[in-house]
Amino acid sequence: MSLVLIVIFTFITAEGQTNKIDISKSKINWVGKKVTGQHEGIVKLKGGYIIFKNNKVAGGNFTVDMKSLSNTDQTGKSKIKLEGHLKSDEFFGADNYNTSNLVFKSIGDKGNNVYSVTADLTIKGVTNPVKLISS
Repeated sequence: MSLVLIVIFTFITAEGQTNKIDISKSKINWVGKKVTGQHEGIVKLKGGYIIFKNNKVAGGNFTVDMKSLSNTDQTGKSKIKLEGHLKSDEFFGADNYNTSNLVFKSIGDKGNNVYSVTADLTIKGVTNPVKLISS
């Protein structure tokens, strides 16, 4: 199963150019695809911030609440079954690893507020590099 994340952030401006994520107004939409179809849902942020230098993204760090993972395209028993499966140790192990982290390592400015980001993504205590393109 592949996973696509669409992240919607709202900022609370803090000192300098570090903007704290307003977790009450921010969310991550996910899409999981498999050969026979796909599912989608949301997962909530537990905290995070984006750092700006000269009005350009220069860094960031996000903590995701894995226990908040929910499926939005199903209802009833199917919804409960998929959410349980995704939170189980077979996938995200939310009981033992209740947060995941994304830490920006380098940012490339592609112009027009589009950035390429290389980051470290930690899920279930395992960290791997990832590349993201913002829009």
